[in-house]
Amino acid sequence: MSTEDSFDHWTEQPAAPSIPADPVIRVETIKDIVPLNDQFGVEMPKAVPEALHEQLFGQPNPTDAEIAAEGNAPGVPSLGTFAILDAASVRNLPEVLSSSGLEHACLFQGDAIKELGDVAPWIVRLDEGSQFVRHLFTEGDAPWAMWDRASGIYLRSRDGLEDLRAHLRKFIKVRDDANAWFYLRLYDPRVMRAFLRGAPRFGHRILARPAPWSSLTVITCFNNQAEIAHPVASVPADARPIHLGPEEKAVFRQLTFEARADALMVKLDKGSSISMSTDPEVRSAQKNALVAALHRMYGYGFQQPLQQERWGVWELFYGDRFERADPALARICDTQDMPSGERFAAFQRRLEEIYS
Repeated sequence: MSTEDSFDHWTEQPAAPSIPADPVIRVETIKDIVPLNDQFGVEMPKAVPEALHEQLFGQPNPTDAEIAAEGNAPGVPSLGTFAILDAASVRNLPEVLSSSGLEHACLFQGDAIKELGDVAPWIVRLDEGSQFVRHLFTEGDAPWAMWDRASGIYLRSRDGLEDLRAHLRKFIKVRDDANAWFYLRLYDPRVMRAFLRGAPRFGHRILARPAPWSSLTVITCFNNQAEIAHPVASVPADARPIHLGPEEKAVFRQLTFEARADALMVKLDKGSSISMSTDPEVRSAQKNALVAALHRMYGYGFQQPLQQERWGVWELFYGDRFERADPALARICDTQDMPSGERFAAFQRRLEEIYS
């Protein structure tokens, strides 16, 4: 989110994003993860789902590069497990962490902790034997069950908590090429995964660090699926100042349009002339149609939320790419010599003429 005017900077016209000729991130996918239940009465309860145990708490042998950096294998630090959690989605998270006995810290600092600590991101070192860790991976209606909330991301690193915190703080607030500031919610697993997929160079900057043993593995879990992202070891860490370019702005735009599509569908569910399906596959198709329509509108220069809301309703009611079926509507969309507000009003009048 930009510090200046919310969504406006998210929808600036970018150059077409380029895809790296060679991969810079390696991603593994684990599907059909079965979260923990309450394990009531179990003498030795599991800490995490079986499918995630090795990824979260395994101790792989140090790589040759890690050994070379330290001089010997025993000198390489053990691989720690960390979570970055969103206090806005976990009730009383600061208090819960304080009583957990686990090492933790807020990614904000100074007065921001006092003012925003209850909605801020927090980093915590996870101990496999901790009850708090079990709660992170437990589904259910209990207030302490956190799996369904997708409330954070998981990291593996040989660095300590304070070093990790210092590194991750660089990505909380980032400038773009026009010097506008953006807040990045990379601790939301959906946002982190979108950046790792859609802006791999930026993702590599999150994962790769100068020392061989200090690079990160990021694990994102939601919808019973996990993705494990590692930096490609042969690609060096980028030490240049961090900024958002066209590739990253395209990710922002996609996330913005998905959020607007979700909000519109919730609104339509509450009452409209359009029959909204309850079938998950149909709803997914409806959302995809809305997101595609918002991208087309962006290309036409219609970027105001109210315009996009109306267009979304028309898209679902009249069908895919309805604006191209009428030459006059298409001409209004393609014309750039009028303000977008005037063009949108003309578009709406023509639509009323056609369907009145």
